[in-house]
Amino acid sequence: MMPGATPAANSETPRRNPVMRYFARFDDGEVVRWAFRGLLIGAIGVLALDLRDLA
Repeated sequence: MMPGATPAANSETPRRNPVMRYFARFDDGEVVRWAFRGLLIGAIGVLALDLRDLA
């Protein structure tokens, strides 16, 4: 295929992972921010459980 040419409509294109298709709808920065928030909440939860065990 020539550079810059578009693939034919009936050509076999690889199917994308459904999870990746879902996240493709969102801005990349937004996905990273939510992933960081999830990691931060998880770390705080683990620290809280450790502090509870120490007390």
